[in-house]
Amino acid sequence: MVTITPSVGPFVVGDVLNCTSDYNLSSYSFTDSSGTVTAGNTVTLSEEGWFNFTCTAIIDIHVPCSASVSVSGTAVGKKCINILY
Repeated sequence: MVTITPSVGPFVVGDVLNCTSDYNLSSYSFTDSSGTVTAGNTVTLSEEGWFNFTCTAIIDIHVPCSASVSVSGTAVGKKCINILY
């Protein structure tokens, strides 16, 4: 089984999505909604707005195969508090 955490919001710019699996793996990659592929098992939400990422895990058992899982949501900006002195 392949899992992305966190898989439900709220999501904030700067959050890191982490992909894991129950199997021995040779590689992970994330693909965004525009088809851009990022190697590795993490991706950072870098801007505000809607996103959709699919993590694909290449599973190396006896015969290599792959499994995927997706997460989508809306990332909001971090809230700043102005402190007056």
